[in-house]
Amino acid sequence: MAYFIIGGLFAYLNKLELPIYLNGMATVGFVMTIVCIYSLSKPAITQSDLEQHEATSLESITKTISELKFLKTNKNSTQEEILDLEKKRKEMEPLVKKASMALFFREQLNYHERRILSEIKGSETLNHSLSEMKEIKGKLKALDEEIACDPEVEFLRSILLEASRRTPTLDELTEGMPFIFRIMARSTQLILGKKI
Repeated sequence: MAYFIIGGLFAYLNKLELPIYLNGMATVGFVMTIVCIYSLSKPAITQSDLEQHEATSLESITKTISELKFLKTNKNSTQEEILDLEKKRKEMEPLVKKASMALFFREQLNYHERRILSEIKGSETLNHSLSEMKEIKGKLKALDEEIACDPEVEFLRSILLEASRRTPTLDELTEGMPFIFRIMARSTQLILGKKI
């Protein structure tokens, strides 16, 4: 229909030659005639066709409703799962913070242990002292075992206990400290007039 109107307008304005317009009009008219004859040759829509279409539509609607119910159920269960996960997240938050802090402290301990070990390896004096301590511990363990087997062990233990209860002197307390600290401790003792 548009071809006839627009083509006629162009033909009237001499933008399109009349024979081309007429040939085009004949071709379009021929095609439209074939389409109309074909559509008229098809059987008309019957009551059973309408019923079948109605049944198909009803099936489709029923299926869609059941899918919507399923989706709604899934949505509700998903929302419940989300709420449960949120609750668990809130409950676990302090635990996660504590675990993170513990991990941080472990890292700090490892760092300091590595530093101490590197200092010990780099110091001959410390290495020598550690070796002597190990040797002394071995000897002390052997002596403790021998003492434990001795019949006079109870008497010896009471003497050792009494010796460990004795208050150490100021010289014993400041032994190994720098000289300035020993002087300060001695001055404090003299000023207070107390014997430490």
